[in-house]
Amino acid sequence: MKLTIFILSLPVVIFFSLFLVEDASDTFRLALFGLWILSGLICLAWSFYISRRSRLLGWLCASIFMIQLIMAMWPVHPRH
Repeated sequence: MKLTIFILSLPVVIFFSLFLVEDASDTFRLALFGLWILSGLICLAWSFYISRRSRLLGWLCASIFMIQLIMAMWPVHPRH
């Protein structure tokens, strides 16, 4: 159960840490973005495993992945 909470919070923490390191190098930000995507995939895989024990947690993990997928595909327009 503790691992599920960690897996659920990891994508959220990584996403918000992207905003905290705005002044970091592009390579670091790209690596952090890749880690964010990887944490979403781990959350999706975990949803299949945990759904045998708790359907609610399985759906919660899957929904976090879907939110991440939508956010990653959302068009980004720079401010002028």
